[in-house]
Amino acid sequence: MLAGFAERTGRIDLLDDACATAREALDGAPAGHPLRARAHFALSRALDARYTAVSSMSDQDEAVAHARRGAESGSADDVPRRVLLATHLAGMLGNRAGNAWDPGGLGVLGTPGDPAEIDAPLALLRALAAEVPSRSADRARVLRALGH
Repeated sequence: MLAGFAERTGRIDLLDDACATAREALDGAPAGHPLRARAHFALSRALDARYTAVSSMSDQDEAVAHARRGAESGSADDVPRRVLLATHLAGMLGNRAGNAWDPGGLGVLGTPGDPAEIDAPLALLRALAAEVPSRSADRARVLRALGH
C-alpha cells in the first residue's frame, strides 16, 4: 500500500517506509512458508518503485534479486502465484536489459543495458508457458507477458 501510494502521489519519502515494512515482513516469514515468496515479491516491488523514483542501481539490483528469490520459493502447486512471480521477475530482467545507465552518476546516460540479458527473461517465460496448461488463463498471462 505504501509503495502504491508513493507512486500515485509522488511522495518519495514513503518508499523508504515501504521498503522497511516489506523487509520486516520478509524477516518475519518463516523459511519454506508460502508467505515468504509474497514478502520477496512485495520487497521487490517497493525497491523497484524506489529505483524508478530515484534511479538507484543498487535498488534495481536488489529488486531483481528479491524477485528471483520470490519466484524460486513459490509453491509449485500454486500456478497463478507462480505465474505472477515469474512474470514479475521476467519484466524486471527485461527492464534491466534495456535500461540506459549513467556511468559515474553524472546525469549523462550512456549505452543501454546489455541486450544479451534479454535471453534470461525470454527463456523464463517460454519455459513457464510450456509448463502451464495450454487452454488456461494462466498461460494467457504468461504469453501476454512474453509478447509485451
